[in-house]
Amino acid sequence: MLGKVVAGARDATTVTAAGRGHPVGAARREQQLGQSVLHTLAGEGGIEEVSAAVEAVTAYHGNNYLPLLERFYLPHRPILFDMAASLELVATSADRDVLDALDFVTEARDRRAEWSPMCCMWSATA
Repeated sequence: MLGKVVAGARDATTVTAAGRGHPVGAARREQQLGQSVLHTLAGEGGIEEVSAAVEAVTAYHGNNYLPLLERFYLPHRPILFDMAASLELVATSADRDVLDALDFVTEARDRRAEWSPMCCMWSATA
């Protein structure tokens, strides 16, 4: 339902009610509704921020929880890397996937790009 409210708010900001051919009374109601929705969304950070939150929550429905974690872990990223570097991690089985993944992200620690070329090379060889 929030997605529909955001979509309606986007429509209200780009198309005027009078241009839709509705009677004046309906146009006034649409204008008031649009203003109300826009005011509510502005109180929550604006249309774009609410839209991004909807997308993140929608992605979670597919068991993709990563978009929800970034805002909690991003400020602590340097501390997490320092902690990982100070620990001596040892595989308890022949499966080294977690250690390999940790080596991979540690190697890319100082990168700031959204996508790493290392990731593309790694997935191509995997």
